[in-house]
Amino acid sequence: MRPGIPLVSLLYGYLKLGAPVLLVVRITGTGRHALTLTGFSLNAGSVLSSEGPNPSSSIKLIGRHIDEFYAHDDQVGPFSRLKVIEPASQGEVVKFAGGWIGELIPEAVIIPLYTKIPLGYLETLQWLIRLTELVSLIPQSEDLEWDLHLTTSNLFKSNARSGQISIPTEKLSLILTEGHPRFAWRAILNRGPRTLVELLIDTTAMTQSFPVYQLWWHDAATKSMVQYLLQLNQIQAAINQLMTPRFAEFLRGTLWESLPLCPCVRNSLGISWAV
Repeated sequence: MRPGIPLVSLLYGYLKLGAPVLLVVRITGTGRHALTLTGFSLNAGSVLSSEGPNPSSSIKLIGRHIDEFYAHDDQVGPFSRLKVIEPASQGEVVKFAGGWIGELIPEAVIIPLYTKIPLGYLETLQWLIRLTELVSLIPQSEDLEWDLHLTTSNLFKSNARSGQISIPTEKLSLILTEGHPRFAWRAILNRGPRTLVELLIDTTAMTQSFPVYQLWWHDAATKSMVQYLLQLNQIQAAINQLMTPRFAEFLRGTLWESLPLCPCVRNSLGISWAV
């Protein structure tokens, strides 16, 4: 398995839905072995110092909060524990410690899913990195963290209808009545305990296409600041290069452009009124 993969978050992204995940490992002193992951332990605080797709990226993922997985291991038993061992350096993949004498070094992940899902976890993550870089321009955004996981249209709508998912009233009826792909990636951007924005991403989209089809804002201040950034003519070329023109235009469509920006938003961004 190549270094730099956010393996813990990737496993969570599929296990959250209840999809079976087959993990192939190499056990020190024993050889290769396969086991089926069935669950995870999610902590309120982070237990890993960092986890990202590459060492230079500032993106943080929910996998930092997972300290162990549970697996069916035919040599150990059902619900055997796999403790997560943080990599010694950013360029390495996490390892596991379980009911074996040696460490479990991951080599491959096999996920049996619906065949018409060309957009995987890592491809989806690239779009979230773009949005993270934009939101990071806002002061005090150093604690941004993504919760990215797979869901189904039926499960998502059921949870939205029952109030388990927070959606603005003006968006709720549209989301409940519009068509959704059978499977979708649900991406939630948090800063500490606060949720800033949430996206739905089409799993059936081609890798080179734009896959985000729904987005709603939870935090009014973040929304207003992003709105202002997207209206600055002086940086539009840079934003288009960072986000892609399609993503930037999509974001503009989610903002209330008619709302005036209060001085506190301009001041917090460190931009003068003359701009």
